[in-house]
Amino acid sequence: MSNKTNWIIVIIALLVLALFLSKTLQKEEASQLPENEKQEEMNMDNEEASQDKQEDENKESNEDEAKNQEEVQSQNKEVELPSEPSFKVSSGEDVSPRFILGYLVPKYPSLGETQNVKIKIKDQAGIESVKMTIKKQDEEETIMTEKDMKMMEGEDNKSGLWEANWTLPEDYDQEKAKLTIKATSGEKEENELTYFIFIKQDQQEETE
Repeated sequence: MSNKTNWIIVIIALLVLALFLSKTLQKEEASQLPENEKQEEMNMDNEEASQDKQEDENKESNEDEAKNQEEVQSQNKEVELPSEPSFKVSSGEDVSPRFILGYLVPKYPSLGETQNVKIKIKDQAGIESVKMTIKKQDEEETIMTEKDMKMMEGEDNKSGLWEANWTLPEDYDQEKAKLTIKATSGEKEENELTYFIFIKQDQQEETE
């Protein structure tokens, strides 16, 4: 057999081998294609789930922020003062801290109604804290436990108007409720004020 014939046989064998390898690679690529598509689908599903979760979290965050803003606005909403105080307090100049006058809005609360209480106080040493408690008329049963009153008017804590809210229970069965306000000065002196709040009855007309 001549050298020329041998070269032809070698070339044909190489072509057959190349064709075989090409078909093998095509089969492997074809078998891997569904797996790649499946992986891409999984990645897309995960991405969509992540986006949905992020949207839900953003929505909850926005709802919480809106709720907090409403609460802040509600707390900061000023109650208009009546033209005249609901009560005045007579005390000597040497009393510390010294209660001056108070406002109740509404003056006669109905069952389930929230009443705003404001009290004007003076003290030369400054007022450290003001706390308010509501109890039943003739009992020691507490309607509202001791609550801090906040200064809502005044340039400093030596003279200002302090306020807090409380809500009359729906099942309250007495004609009055006992309001107690305790003020503490910067020198740790304490003074306590007690005032009876009249509850609005069905037949009672509200008067100032």
